[in-house]
Amino acid sequence: MLGPALLLTNDAEFLDDDFDGIRFIGESGKRLSTLKTGRFGVGFNTAYNVTDYPSLLSCQWMLCFDPHGDAIAERPEDHGRGFVLAELRSSYPSWLQSFEAGGLQAGQDDHNGTIFRLPLRTSERACASEISKEPFDEKTFREIVKAMIEEGPKMLLFTRNVLDLTIDEIPQKGGFAPTASINFHRKSRGGETLTRSRLLFGR
Repeated sequence: MLGPALLLTNDAEFLDDDFDGIRFIGESGKRLSTLKTGRFGVGFNTAYNVTDYPSLLSCQWMLCFDPHGDAIAERPEDHGRGFVLAELRSSYPSWLQSFEAGGLQAGQDDHNGTIFRLPLRTSERACASEISKEPFDEKTFREIVKAMIEEGPKMLLFTRNVLDLTIDEIPQKGGFAPTASINFHRKSRGGETLTRSRLLFGR
């Protein structure tokens, strides 16, 4: 559950209906006892291209999906587990700390936003996985970053709510090493939609 991971963050909080709307996992109909997918369905399920154990943190809650029932679920048939942040801090402090790179403040038990954390599927995990036999490694990540640098502005052209997209790398020793930043802005003038993008990248 720890180790290298992709973290996706935004400034929107999950509402009660949202938590209630992320219950069913994938097309298999597997269900997390206190969750369902609703409008998140297909979009959320893309997380399984990266990981077998996606988790999200918002407001006072952290939810972890465990479709195999072999990591964090109290019972295999639960396919996941939810934690109040204060409880998670007491029981699994290192796990909660792994969300701090996504903006969670140290010692904070309520987060104004949402953080998705996707532990990368290792080669070892891929061999045992019933979801995907394809590992998601650093090479795959670098290829995605390269594609974002080349095609990002075109991809963001079709988004409705995303105005800024930033990709940062967090090295093992800590801190941030910006890899790529794509800033996208949309405004309307005389009924015409105008777009502007700016690309910053290092490494």
